[in-house]
Amino acid sequence: MQTTNLFLSVLEFAFLISLSLSPQSLPLSQPLAPIISKEAEATPTWFRRTTKKGIKIKSNQSRKERTRQIEAQTFLDMQKLSRIHEQRRRKKEARKQQETSSPPPVLQVKNNLKSALC
Repeated sequence: MQTTNLFLSVLEFAFLISLSLSPQSLPLSQPLAPIISKEAEATPTWFRRTTKKGIKIKSNQSRKERTRQIEAQTFLDMQKLSRIHEQRRRKKEARKQQETSSPPPVLQVKNNLKSALC
């Protein structure tokens, strides 16, 4: 009888502990933070390692190879930017050239009317 009561009290205690550890009892402010951090630790380092420019770094690359890769990507980015700036500058110059070479059509019509009336 005493062992049965002890067994039931142990079962009841285990049941209460399992209820306290259930996901529904977790506070909503921090529901899965420990689980997510453990998953982040479990991801391989080669998957997480990227530079500021988003260049993926392989773990078996030497430091020189990484530096060359980053410099090459930076150089290509700078070339692309310089091309974009050059195109914008050319468009702006062409627009200015067109405005100075011939007046807008509305002004031409006004000038033609003035000369016809005089």
